[in-house]
Amino acid sequence: MGLAPAMAHKLSQNAPIKVICGVNVNGSALVVRDDPSINDLHDLIGKSVAVPSLNNMQDFILQIALNKSGIDINTVNRITLSVGNMQSELERGDIEGFVAWEPFNAKAVYTSAKYLNYSSEIWPNHPCCVVACSTNFLNAHSEKAETIIKVHKKALEWMRNSTNHENLINIAKKYTSISENSIIENAINNIGYIYNFSAYQGQIDDFYDKLTVLNNNIEPWPAGKTSFFEEFFNTNYLTA
Repeated sequence: MGLAPAMAHKLSQNAPIKVICGVNVNGSALVVRDDPSINDLHDLIGKSVAVPSLNNMQDFILQIALNKSGIDINTVNRITLSVGNMQSELERGDIEGFVAWEPFNAKAVYTSAKYLNYSSEIWPNHPCCVVACSTNFLNAHSEKAETIIKVHKKALEWMRNSTNHENLINIAKKYTSISENSIIENAINNIGYIYNFSAYQGQIDDFYDKLTVLNNNIEPWPAGKTSFFEEFFNTNYLTA
C-alpha cells in the first residue's frame, strides 16, 4: 500500500498497523498535454493540474516542483481526480496536466501526453509503496509475516535482475492488461524498487513533516516524530 494513506491513518486514527518492508521509491510524474505551448512549469500558471488528493504524496510532488521553480502554488488550479479519470480529462482539455503514479503516466504518454518531470527529478527517492501489516497479525503470526517478506524480497531481487527483464515485461502486461511493451518499459524505468525503507529514511522524515504541517486534520504524534517512527515501523523483518 502507499506510505501516505498508511501514515495518515496511523496519525489520525492510531490504526493498528506497522510498516515492515519497503516496496519502491519514486514512480510518479507530472504529465501534461502533448502541446508545444507547455514546456516547463511556468507554462502551467493559470492552468488546471489534477492530483489524486490534496496534500497527499502526488500533491506534495507538485507543490515541491512549483516551489523550486519560484511559482506561487495559488497561481495553478489544483483539482482532485481519481487516477483512472485523469487521462480522459486531459484528452478532453479539461485539465492541462496531472500528477499520478505509474502506469497511469506511461499510458497517457503513449497516446496523448508527455512527461514534464519525473518525480525522481523533483524529490529524489521519495517514498511510495510499502508492505504494512496489522499488529494483530504480526503478534499472532510473526513467522508467516517473515515468510511473506522473504518472498517479497526475492521478488524484488528477481525484478531488478536484467536477465529476467523480458519475463518481467510479459508478467506486467498480463496483470495490467496493457498490451504495449513501451508503456510497461516507461513505467518500470520510473520506479526504484528498494525493500529497505531505512535507505530513504530522510525522505520519510520529510514526508511526515509535510503530512502533519499541511493537513489540518492530521496532527503530529503526541510523543514526537521519533516515538511515532518507533511505533509505526518495524525493522526486524528487513533482515528476513
